[in-house]
Amino acid sequence: MASKGPRSKLDHETRARRQKALEAPKEPQRPKAHWDHVLEEMVWLSKDFESERKWKLAQAKKVAIRASKGMLDQATRGEKRVKEEEQRLRKVAVNISKDVKKFWTKIEKLASHLG
Repeated sequence: MASKGPRSKLDHETRARRQKALEAPKEPQRPKAHWDHVLEEMVWLSKDFESERKWKLAQAKKVAIRASKGMLDQATRGEKRVKEEEQRLRKVAVNISKDVKKFWTKIEKLASHLG
């Protein structure tokens, strides 16, 4: 049996030659006509439209995110105000309950001395 090393190298070389033979021959150089410039402009313009569309979508996404954050901020501001008011009322209630407890402890002391 023959080794596969040299045979595979020959196969590769013949494949490369066949591939080269199948490639379309390049057109000879010619001066640019008006239509060539029009085609170049069309390619450039299509890329420009595509990039501008991507940019506009990105800007729209940024605006939408900022708007939604603003709406959330307004909603959370209202909730925050309600929570702060509840905390303030609780502090007032705690202070009142402490004062009431102090009053009744003083009354108990007075009653224990009198009675």
